[in-house]
Amino acid sequence: MNNCLRKVRRGADVTQEELALAIGTTRQTIHAIERHKLKTSPSYELMFSIANFFNKRVDEIFFTNNVRQELQKCNAVSQKSKEAI
Repeated sequence: MNNCLRKVRRGADVTQEELALAIGTTRQTIHAIERHKLKTSPSYELMFSIANFFNKRVDEIFFTNNVRQELQKCNAVSQKSKEAI
């Protein structure tokens, strides 16, 4: 599973630590998700918590498309995050 969490988080000017504290996980978990270092996909509960924190749908942050579509989606979501602030 791929994601654009880092772009969304940075677009909202939120640190890994702030996000982790807000959703009840660790900064290391957020880092691992952003760097695609988890051995499995994040749990549904964690994905929903992250999406809710940013007021987004899960599929706006987490997805399984080809690389070009992923980049387009990340850029679109990141731009929306900046506009919302």
